[in-house]
Amino acid sequence: MERTEKSIEIGVPVEVAFALYSDFERFPEWMNHIKEVRRTGDNLTKWAADAPLGINVEWEAEITAFEPNRKIAWRTVRGDVHMEGEVTFESIRKGKTLLRLSVGYTPPAGHLGAIVARFLGTDPDKEIEEELNRFARLAEEQGVKFGKGGKGPGSKNTRGTAKSRAA
Repeated sequence: MERTEKSIEIGVPVEVAFALYSDFERFPEWMNHIKEVRRTGDNLTKWAADAPLGINVEWEAEITAFEPNRKIAWRTVRGDVHMEGEVTFESIRKGKTLLRLSVGYTPPAGHLGAIVARFLGTDPDKEIEEELNRFARLAEEQGVKFGKGGKGPGSKNTRGTAKSRAA
């Protein structure tokens, strides 16, 4: 299983970041390869995504931990993709959130699929980093729109970019 860890500072309060991240149906707004997410039960979601080489993949994930404004953890229970992960939210200063993401995954076609994907220019670590940056922008736009965090339109963005940690 491949593993990656990322973190990003987001210019909104924890409540805003958590509310957006826990709205799984909105993931396609900031994750380019996710086509659809649907709730299928209290703790279950069904995912559809584009994988390298034009392959469509689907899986069902179970939410294994849900602590409002603190943590969401999940694991796949069936499907084309096998993964487990955890995202945590920490208030680091007034109106700022540190989001930490840890994901373990087995790519479609296993290790060989990961090698082929990298050869073709699809790097999962880089994609996750870009997705977190898109998530942060969306959260900050939402925070400004609803007057939670941010200083309003035209304010200087103080958010950093997603950072990797060796797993």
